[in-house]
Amino acid sequence: MRRLITLLVLAGTVFIAVPIQHADAQWVFVARKVLGKVEHMQQSSQGGQPAMNVATVVLDAPAARVYAKAQQLARANPAVKVLTDDATQRRMEVAEGNDRVTLSVQTLSEKVSQLIIFGSAPPSPDSPTARTVAAVMRVCKELKKTCTVGN
Repeated sequence: MRRLITLLVLAGTVFIAVPIQHADAQWVFVARKVLGKVEHMQQSSQGGQPAMNVATVVLDAPAARVYAKAQQLARANPAVKVLTDDATQRRMEVAEGNDRVTLSVQTLSEKVSQLIIFGSAPPSPDSPTARTVAAVMRVCKELKKTCTVGN
């Protein structure tokens, strides 16, 4: 009887663990598809209002390392003024001329993070989305990560 109970407990454990392993495998598959793919979007300016734009990328690097590199790049650029820098939240607001950008790094796992840069800029012939994507690509380059622009 004791042997039967042990077998049933073992069988139950295996049946419970199988869906979890399957879900982890799906996450790994999805993560590999999005690593290094820079996604961006822009809300057009209307009536002279600033255009809103966002660029994001998932990187196979710890969030602290990604944020440190972004800080270093922002501080090294004489055209950029750092307005706020919250290292504990990994969030920084910078300005370049009339453009204001907020940079945020989120932890997805111990070794994977997401860099998000969003901001607003007055209407101009020079696309604020292109500048935002370029900022993400600079961080990728400095981290020696291969990134490609999506959509």
